[in-house]
Amino acid sequence: WIQGLEYRRKQDCVNAGGTHGMSLHVATRTAMRTGKGLRAPIRRASGAVEVRETEGAVGVGRQLVASARVRTEERVFSFRSPIGELGRYSVQVSRNEHTVDEHAPWAMMNHSCVPSVRLELKSIDAHDIPTRCVEIAVIARRELMPGDIITFDYNTTEWQMAEGFLCGCETENKCTVGGASALPPDKLARWLEHGEGQHAMLHILELLRGQ
Repeated sequence: WIQGLEYRRKQDCVNAGGTHGMSLHVATRTAMRTGKGLRAPIRRASGAVEVRETEGAVGVGRQLVASARVRTEERVFSFRSPIGELGRYSVQVSRNEHTVDEHAPWAMMNHSCVPSVRLELKSIDAHDIPTRCVEIAVIARRELMPGDIITFDYNTTEWQMAEGFLCGCETENKCTVGGASALPPDKLARWLEHGEGQHAMLHILELLRGQ
């Protein structure tokens, strides 16, 4: 059905990497500040990322940042997570399926219209197992250095978001992010031809084509 997409048969989403495919431990080193309001890491995830706290106008938040150098098109990390319901922290993986774990590090990836990574669906479990999971690889869109924020374009995975919001990334074109279905026709054309639409997951492209 999808080239390179393997249907796996596993009993749950826990593998050698830890809960939902990402091992966590308390970061032991003290990180230097890499930006305004950025605190030391509170925990590190498998791969080349760690979770850090930030201070902003709305209080303390968390974001995922690179903890090592990653070259363009290299895998930053990957994760396995269960199929769940559409929600604020979910990621859409097919026309009508989402994966969600709001406490996982990957759920702290922010949106950007000029993102640092893209998401690539690697596998999805068959329908006849109790706990269905997906595996997603996070691929660097450009060279990443320690402290770089891990962001992706939510429109590349989401058709209609549970909660839309005003994009706060530092670009000239501020817009409301609500999923690919909410993109105005003029912006959609540019997004598909010259923007992040080139990295949209297959279900988004199929929905846009009306298949």
